[in-house]
Amino acid sequence: MTRPAVSALHARRPGITEDLLGPARDERGRNPYAWLAELLPPTGPVLDLCCGSAALAQHIGAGRYRGVDSSVEELAVAAARRPAAVTSRADALTAEIGGPFVAVTLSMALMLLPLQAVLHRARSWLVPGGVLAATVPMREPTLADTAYNRLLATLGWCGEPFPEPLGALAGRAAASGFALHSDEMRCFAVPIATPANRELLLRSFYLPDQRADQVTTARDVLLEEVAAGRPTIGYPIRRIGLRLRSTADLGPVNVSGEF
Repeated sequence: MTRPAVSALHARRPGITEDLLGPARDERGRNPYAWLAELLPPTGPVLDLCCGSAALAQHIGAGRYRGVDSSVEELAVAAARRPAAVTSRADALTAEIGGPFVAVTLSMALMLLPLQAVLHRARSWLVPGGVLAATVPMREPTLADTAYNRLLATLGWCGEPFPEPLGALAGRAAASGFALHSDEMRCFAVPIATPANRELLLRSFYLPDQRADQVTTARDVLLEEVAAGRPTIGYPIRRIGLRLRSTADLGPVNVSGEF
């Protein structure tokens, strides 16, 4: 998976990430956007990088949200679905954005960007003690249900690293002035009962990179789940919370739960 491949997917199918994850639910009834928003301060402006269709905006509150994305197509979907959300076209690593913000968010995008560059930019936008919060998909086979593991293996993604591996995160964050304060995984039930549901999930794995036989077998995996009376598949997501350290923050970096 490369940034150009991701950009091409979102140009062809804008809104795909929200369409996939918006209906997904964990055991408490939250979708991944609501789960991400729980890490954010209750007041103050929030900058949403790689905002896509601005799905996070509905969990932030009126007047607090600003989203940026490089995709014209995604921003058009954002404008149609959430006309009140403030969004603009910009690249996450080069955008000239004011501030300050109490939080910077990246929903399902941090694994595609150079981590140190993101942290450097976030430092220029955040207030002291501000939060950088992100969600990323998981590919470790031991953390998901059996069907998801089979799906990843069929498509050749099982255990494959992302363009930006996010291991040793506490130390890397500390080098840029951030403390790791949250790092956990949660599984979300993604609907697969209908052909449209199943194709949406498969397309989210960037099918142009897969052979035709892999895609056919992946469809069979999902059909077997539905035939067995399982209308959803467990989709594991990692949530990361970093806090910009200030002179008053003299505590040690929290490495518990580090992946």
